[in-house]
Amino acid sequence: MRNAILIHGLDGNPDNHWFPWLKKELEKRDYVVHTPNLPKGKSVTLEEWEDAFKEYRKHLDQESIIIAHSLGVPFALKVLEKKVRPIRAAFLVGGFISEPRNDYDEKLRTFIQEFDFEEIKKKAKDFFLYASDNDDVIPLGKTRELSDKLGEDITIIEGAGHFTSEENFEEFEDLLVDIISVEHTE
Repeated sequence: MRNAILIHGLDGNPDNHWFPWLKKELEKRDYVVHTPNLPKGKSVTLEEWEDAFKEYRKHLDQESIIIAHSLGVPFALKVLEKKVRPIRAAFLVGGFISEPRNDYDEKLRTFIQEFDFEEIKKKAKDFFLYASDNDDVIPLGKTRELSDKLGEDITIIEGAGHFTSEENFEEFEDLLVDIISVEHTE
C-alpha cells in the first residue's frame, strides 16, 4: 500500500488550494492519502505540530511520499530528520529553511532551527522542490537556500504566487507528473 501525506502551510488546511484536487488524483492512482489538519495561527510551535502529527508517522515507510506546502516544508524536513527508515520521496512546495520575513513570530522560528541535512538527505530517495517566480510570501531566494542544502534543483512555476486558491492555483499538474515519474522508478 502506498501512502501519501499532504502537509498544509501555516493557515492552510487539507481542503484548500490544490490539496483536494491532488488527493483525488492520488486516490485514482491507488494511494491512501492522509491529510492532517495541523494547528493554525501565528503562534503555533513545532512541538504542537509534532503532537498533532504523531498518529500519521506510522504511515511513513519506503513506499510513502510526503507533499508539503509553505510552513509544511520545514515541518516535513523535521519529520524526516527524526525518521528511522527512508520514505520514497518528498515534494516540497514554496518551502524555506530560514526566516522568510522580518516579522516572523518567535514561536514560528521553532520550525526553522538547526536542520541536519546530512541526515535528512538519507531519509527520502528523491526530493522535488517547487517555487514560484512571483511568490510574495516565500521569496524564491528562500527556496534556493533549501535547494543548496539538499543539492536539488528547483522547478520554478511561473505566475503561481504562493500556490494558493487566492491566486487561482487549484490544480498542480507539474507536481502530479513528478509523483507519477517516481512511481515508474521504484
